[in-house]
Parts: sequence; C-alpha cells; structure tokens
Amino acid sequence: MGAFGALKRSLSRPAKETSTSEQLQKDMAPILEKLRDEKSAPPPSVVVSWVLKEVSECDLSDRFDRNVQMKVHAARLLGCWREYGAHFAISFAQRLVQAVQDLGTEGMRSEKGQRLACFLVNLLDGENGSPFHIKNGSQELWRPVLEELGQLQLTREKDWSSEAASHAREETADLLNKMVAHASKGRMCSLCGDIVNKQSDMKIEMKSLSRTVLGKEESFEKNRNLRSSAAASLFFRFSCRVVSSKQSFEGGRYPVAYKFCGTMLSSIKRSLGGARKGDKVAIGGVSPSQKSVVLDEQSEQGQGQTAAPSVVIPWVLQEVADSKVVFHVNTPSSVRIERDVELKLHAARLLECWQEYGDWFPKAFAKELQALLSSFDEAWKEKSARIACFLAPLFAGKDTAMHIARDSHEELWPSVLAEIERNQMVRSTDWAFPANVSLRDRTVHLLGHLARHNQQICNLCYTSVDEQPTKNAKKMMKVAEQLMEEITAFNTEARTECAKNALKRAPWEVEGGKKKPLTKRVVEKLFK
Repeated sequence: MGAFGALKRSLSRPAKETSTSEQLQKDMAPILEKLRDEKSAPPPSVVVSWVLKEVSECDLSDRFDRNVQMKVHAARLLGCWREYGAHFAISFAQRLVQAVQDLGTEGMRSEKGQRLACFLVNLLDGENGSPFHIKNGSQELWRPVLEELGQLQLTREKDWSSEAASHAREETADLLNKMVAHASKGRMCSLCGDIVNKQSDMKIEMKSLSRTVLGKEESFEKNRNLRSSAAASLFFRFSCRVVSSKQSFEGGRYPVAYKFCGTMLSSIKRSLGGARKGDKVAIGGVSPSQKSVVLDEQSEQGQGQTAAPSVVIPWVLQEVADSKVVFHVNTPSSVRIERDVELKLHAARLLECWQEYGDWFPKAFAKELQALLSSFDEAWKEKSARIACFLAPLFAGKDTAMHIARDSHEELWPSVLAEIERNQMVRSTDWAFPANVSLRDRTVHLLGHLARHNQQICNLCYTSVDEQPTKNAKKMMKVAEQLMEEITAFNTEARTECAKNALKRAPWEVEGGKKKPLTKRVVEKLFK
C-alpha cells in the first residue's frame, strides 16, 4: 500500500507549469523501483519445485561457484517464504516429496539425491554455520516442514497401502538417510566440504517432535517401510555442527650439513650451461675473501652488457619452477652442492640486473612473476611452491650469498609485494574475468608458501629452513600474510560477481527474453 499510495499521491498532485517528461521520469524512478521490489513472488508450488530440480541437477565442479548458486536459491526460497507465510512450509514438504520421486533413473538417482540432501541440511540447520541457512525472523523452516512430512508420510489416506505410496515413502526415507549421513560425525561432504565437529542443539528439540510423529507410525502394523529409518533416522541424527576442514602443511625435517668440494666446481659450471660473463657464484663454507667465483664464459649479450629484466627475470623463475629436484635424507651431497651453486647463480643474475636497471626492476619482477604464474599448466601448485622456496631466501634469507639487496641495504621484497598489490587489487573492467580470478588464486597460493616458508619444513630447498628468522624475514612474512588475506577477500568478491553474472535465472526472473535485475533480497543474501 505504501508504494501504491505514493504513486497515487504523485499522480493526484497538480502538475507544475514547468514540469517536463524528463523531470516526471526522474521523480517516478524511486517509486517504480519500490513497486518492483514489492512485486509478489511466484507461488511456492512454482518456486520450490524449480529450485529443488535445479539443485538436484547442479553439476558444477567448482565448489565456490556451486555455493554462490546455492545462496541465490536460498534467497529465492526465503523471499517466497516471507511472501506466503505458513503456506510455504506446507508446499515445501509436498514439493520435496514430489521432487524425490522425480530424481530420474537409478543411475543418477543416488547422485541427485546426495546433492539435494546436502542443500537441505545447509538450508535447514541453523547451527552448522551454513552461508545459505534461512530463517523468517526467528522462525526456523525445519519445524513446519518436518511436521508436514510426518502428516504426508504417516497418515492413512485411501491409497496409503498402494505400491506408489509405498515407493514414495521408500524414496523419502532414502533422502532422509542421506541427510543423516551428511551430518554423521567424522564424515566429510564431497559437495560442500563440511565435516562434523559435534552434535547440533537442534537434536534436542527434534526428539520431542519425533515422539508425536513416531506415535502415529505405530498404527502402521502392515507397513514395514514406515518403521524403517524414514522419519526416525532424521529425528535421531538430523544434523551436527559443521566446521570447514583445513589443509595444513606437512613434511619432515631434513637437516643438511656439508662443506663445499672445490674439485666439483668445474663439472658444476659445465652443467649450468647458462652462466654468463660477470656472473658471481657465492660458495658456502669458504672465507669471505674467497666468497665469489667469477665465471668467464662468453656473454650472450656481448661487451658485458646486462640483459633486460624482461629477459633475465622470466628465464630465472622458469628455471627454478622447472626443477625436478626433491631433497630427502638420502639425497647425495653432490646434488645438494649443484643445486646450491645453481640457485646462487640465479640470485647473482637478478642482483646484477637490479643494479643495472634500478627502480624499474621491482616492477618488472612483479609483472614477470604474475605472467609466469598465469602460464603454468595443471602442475602450477608445485611450480609456484618451488618459486616461493627460491624467493624466501632471495628476499630475506640469512645466507648473504643468496639474499640480495641493492647497495647492501635496499630490500627487494617491499617493492615487489607493493607492485603485486597494485596489480591484483584494481577494479578494472575485467577484474571479475575467470582468468584474473585464477591468477589471484595462484598469487595467494604463492604468498601462502612465502609467508610460511620459515615456519614449515621444505623438501624443495637444498637446505633446512631457518629456525630463527631475521627481523627482515619476519617482517616480510607478516606483509605477505596480510597481502594474501587482502587478495583472498578481493578475489572472493570478484568470483561472486562472476558467478552472479553467469547464474541461470528462474523463469519469473526473465521478461521479454532478457534477464531482470536480481532482487535486493537475493543480492543481500549473495554478498552476506
């Protein structure tokens, strides 16, 4: 009435002499917007049936995109519930029974039923921390829905003993069992990734409800299907508190102690192949006066000129990423020494290029690093981990032969991380494109390794991790951790926007072949 009253009042006012069509359209815009938001939702029979069908047929492999779609479905159901009140729960139970019978052939029935069970547990259980759990004010949906399910399944209708009715009860029982299995302690859901921590408080209230429903069940002496786990299983273990599983870094500590063997240097130099004139190899275990060994191979550039950052940086990082060396307790010392010299050669090349090109080098470093991350194939996680293991000592390691700093005091990592932040946190026209979303995911993965490198055991490095990192290393790890969190939050918003744009619209959300804007309630639920 509010919006229609405002519209009526605006039309009843005498028009101003200077009124124009443009001004009238401007004045009416907020009223028309409100009218659109207050427009009645389709009946529950339409909304619930369509949503449950879409949920059962959703085959999205990406968990994030699937959760975005489930949030929108939950918002549609919530809007319909608020519009139609108590009738919604009755219709929900009826349509749920029908949806279970329409799951299709035997081969697809189990998979579709699992999707439906996962969605219903997260939709109805208010204690599992689900992002798409819905409530109408303080009212939970599971109470009236379960009451109606009890009425439907435990009432003597005329055809209650028919084969069709018996089959419907079996299918409903199977769905309830799947919901129980989703909430079973120690099990992880392959769809939502949740795993149980403890029982839900909802179980206590559900027991009192189960007594009423199960009391009616006793009269079905000839129907064993109903004395199976249909309602009883659901009331016994409907849901438990769900906590997200977390991955942790694992590995073993492999301390390495060795001395450099001078007789192996010539064979190592030949195996490196890419060394140029002016490259300095810092060797561990020798005196400071003997710290550097100058390789006098012919320079590819000639005349001792340093190659551009766009040449040096991607080549070095690619060499590091492509290394197949994995160190363990039985790794020969010769392999460790060769890897030691190789990485320090790479560090020397980067330092020389930095000194040659100055402030442009950190910008180019961040750019080439992100370009390389984008180019990786399906093995990108392993390759980015190798790069992080190289960058950690390069940026802030204790080994002065590996850690590079311009003019002995200017650190490289602050400028590189700042440049990555500028590149990754920009809302350009393509900020939500899948390619950019994927790049941010890979950047976050690398930053995670970089932030924890000194706190974990690394079998990709040739040495053990620093047990007591320097102040510079601690500062770098803290900044990397903060940047990782910021990019993660930014990328979550981008992925949500991308998924929202790709969402299949419900029939009532399309007009004239064009998608109508999502209602405010759906958008609020989506970005909650």
